[in-house]
Amino acid sequence: MNIKRLLSGALAAALLVLPGCRRTAPEPVDPHAGMIQVLYGSEGPVWVNDQEGVPVSAFTESEFSTDGQYRRYNGVHPSMTGVDVSEHQLEIDWQQVKDAGIGFAMIRAGYRGSTQGGLYTDEYFYRNIQGALDAGLEVGAYFFSQATSRAEAVAEAGYVTALLEDYKDRITMPVVFDWEETGTADARTAGIENRQISECAQAFCQAVAGEGYTPCVYFNRHMGYYQYDLSLLTDYLIWFAGEGNYPDFHFRHSMWQYTFTGEVPGIPTEVDLDLFIDLPPVPEPTPEPTE
Repeated sequence: MNIKRLLSGALAAALLVLPGCRRTAPEPVDPHAGMIQVLYGSEGPVWVNDQEGVPVSAFTESEFSTDGQYRRYNGVHPSMTGVDVSEHQLEIDWQQVKDAGIGFAMIRAGYRGSTQGGLYTDEYFYRNIQGALDAGLEVGAYFFSQATSRAEAVAEAGYVTALLEDYKDRITMPVVFDWEETGTADARTAGIENRQISECAQAFCQAVAGEGYTPCVYFNRHMGYYQYDLSLLTDYLIWFAGEGNYPDFHFRHSMWQYTFTGEVPGIPTEVDLDLFIDLPPVPEPTPEPTE
């Protein structure tokens, strides 16, 4: 029998139970540190990264209802029902649209090609903007972006504001940066970094604001939570796209695109329906008192 080996094993076992000599288990790692839990449409709650300094939405489900045709906001702020349209809606009878209870229209001004990157005017832009204005609707515009740099985003803003020049005094709704993934392998935006998208949106909005328009950024839940750095966009309106009973996007937004299959008299195809809620400006943070 090896006495030395037995003694050394016994001593090691004794040390494990002596006060102050216990081995402490490592603290468990919180897998959701720095994250928040948010609703994600029909998928329910998910964890996403928090975005420090970005204002949070105060909307609650109880503030929204449906009258069988449109979603309604029943809160304390003024609101309007609207549509957003492009050449895909074909020829629109805007007076019928107005008579059907629509208060505003977001008109696609143009788009950037996803493969070659050219800038194009929407085929129905002029007739849509003139028709909506003549019918007495509040009007704004959006541009389908495929920008890959700040310079391209500024060029897109210049393209839009040039198209709007003759209508400038009558544009009362936002001018919107609408960047979307095309899902095609040969898209020039394939592999773009999230930071680039955020910087493109910021550059577009800065350029639009410089021309006297109200800038806005459009996105769905996925882009809003996973691809945009919203801390770069706190000076601008947000237009959230997501079907559901109410606009459940966690961060502050003023516009909600709540269906892609709406039906409105005067529009021969299915159309996106929207709510605009005229929120007051975010209060400036109170400075810390100095000693």
